[in-house]
Amino acid sequence: MANIKICVSHRIDLDSTVIKNDIFLPVYCGATYKKGKWNKDIIGDNTGNNISEKRMSFCELTVQYWAWKNLEADYYGLCHYRRYFSFLNESIETDIYGNINEKYLDEKRIEKYDLDNIKVIEKIVEQYDILVTEPFETKKVNIKNIKEQYIAQPYLYKKDLDILIEVIDNLYPDYSRFAKSYLESDKFIPCCLYIMKKDLFEEYSEWLFNILSEVEKRIDVKNYSIDSLRTIGHLGERLLGIFVLYQRNKGKKVKYLQRIIFLNTEKQEELLPIKKEAIPIVLSSSNYYVPYLYVTIKSFLERKKIEDYYDIIILNVNIEEKNKTILKELENEYKNIKIRFYNIENIIGDYKFKANNHVSVETFYRLFIPSIFKYYEKVIFLDSDLIIKVDIKTILEEYDGNHVIYATKDADYISQYYARDEVKEYTNNILKLKEARNYFQAGVIVFNIKLFNEKYSIKELLDLASSREYMYVDQDVLNKYLKNDIYYLNMKWNVMTDCAGMRKNNIKTFAPYDIFNEYILARKKPNIIHYAGFAKPWNRPNDDYAKDFWEIAKQTVFYEIILARMTEYVYLNNKKNNIIIRFIRKVIKTFILDNINNNIKLRSRINKVVSILAPIGTKRRVILKKLYIKLK
Repeated sequence: MANIKICVSHRIDLDSTVIKNDIFLPVYCGATYKKGKWNKDIIGDNTGNNISEKRMSFCELTVQYWAWKNLEADYYGLCHYRRYFSFLNESIETDIYGNINEKYLDEKRIEKYDLDNIKVIEKIVEQYDILVTEPFETKKVNIKNIKEQYIAQPYLYKKDLDILIEVIDNLYPDYSRFAKSYLESDKFIPCCLYIMKKDLFEEYSEWLFNILSEVEKRIDVKNYSIDSLRTIGHLGERLLGIFVLYQRNKGKKVKYLQRIIFLNTEKQEELLPIKKEAIPIVLSSSNYYVPYLYVTIKSFLERKKIEDYYDIIILNVNIEEKNKTILKELENEYKNIKIRFYNIENIIGDYKFKANNHVSVETFYRLFIPSIFKYYEKVIFLDSDLIIKVDIKTILEEYDGNHVIYATKDADYISQYYARDEVKEYTNNILKLKEARNYFQAGVIVFNIKLFNEKYSIKELLDLASSREYMYVDQDVLNKYLKNDIYYLNMKWNVMTDCAGMRKNNIKTFAPYDIFNEYILARKKPNIIHYAGFAKPWNRPNDDYAKDFWEIAKQTVFYEIILARMTEYVYLNNKKNNIIIRFIRKVIKTFILDNINNNIKLRSRINKVVSILAPIGTKRRVILKKLYIKLK
């Protein structure tokens, strides 16, 4: 059994997933510069004989150098934290660059590509002298050859490639014709991924670093950009193909394997409670929504008691570091709080959720709460369009541990049930609720995590959520799945505003009188104000309870951003735009049928178009969403 060591070059500034077995050896590239927490499963390239300090120019080749000087094996290899070989005995569809694209590096995909199957890897490797990834054909992107592909990069220069060729001619003339032949071909072996027998690896390393050391002396990088400083690494990438071509000509057995790129490799830690007495508050947000999330968080922090400790966890997939830093600064403003961010992208995996209307896909994140927070007894979930008017901890006074969900009834939905036949049909036949008056609002929930995981299946819940489009998205899913396990809090814990001046009258006209009475009483002194629906106070400052939002918003660092966005909204709703909107509305009404299923299918198609033309978080997305709301 051969001793195979494939070093995996890991970034020092990213906590990536590690493949744990006897073949893959994770190594920090440029470890001499690493600060902060050190993953105990990853070693550094800064021990023994090393060039760790040259990371900025040699890139992952500092890891190769470390392996060459300090590691004993029968076969040596190099991969990256997000680029690996596929050891499958079948071909997988690739992109134009020859990459198999996978969203996440997780256990499921590690197993899929046999990255955890030592016997399979050994069997393949031991048959060959050299293994590299399949070449990328430059002609597929309209570039003549490898030389032209190098020059086409705006941060790489022809003069440095010419120096490389001169050095090869001077130091290793036997390689000259192979260097010329390779650079004039269109079959480029990218990314420095390889596995080689020991004797070849040692020969390759000595040859490679001799050439690059001489090139390093001859090129002038004084005025190079950060990207251009990586020139040595890029030249090393071309040298791999030259070496393989030379060895093939000598009769060495070469195997080409497919190359996988994992787009998200961030390590997903299990979420543990900060401390026993901490009150867990869970919210979800996109990067675009952060200013409004900040207002919600600040509203309940203003009401907390100093001695109470809050563990605030924000579920997200794309919140930028600068916004995380701003949110974390609240820890300096308020005592006894901890703000954490949990990237949910890996957990979402292949589930496809269909958002609609003014609702974004982030709303589905709450469905994962029982799984993510499995080490918690209970958590308080809050939407990010709320203002909290009381000490949020007091919501737990009615918590008895006997129900899975603690939430308020949804007076708005209940009124729609009695007002619209399609909602009645949907509630009875799709959600299958025996009593529509028991439908709850999901913007404020106390989750009994322990009881949920004892009685229910998170897989069943998620399969249900991704099985079709729902009128009120994940809220409908929770109502359908947990209809027998709900404790109804007083509506003052989730007072939905009079959205665009329509909701209150609809509740009065159509909802049962006791539901309407509870809603009206709750409005007099709300514990939580919920700006549910399309009419948001940050767009319409004269709307119901908007004053409460702006009182908090003007105290935040995002105040100017919120104001700027409001001016954009006002522009979109001027008279000139309304003329266009009225015309489009008439066109849409002509084609939208009354049948609810057809409506849902049409909304799904519209959402797909919107997602392509205007990705989440862009200004175009905001404009299209607001236009769609007007069209409704």
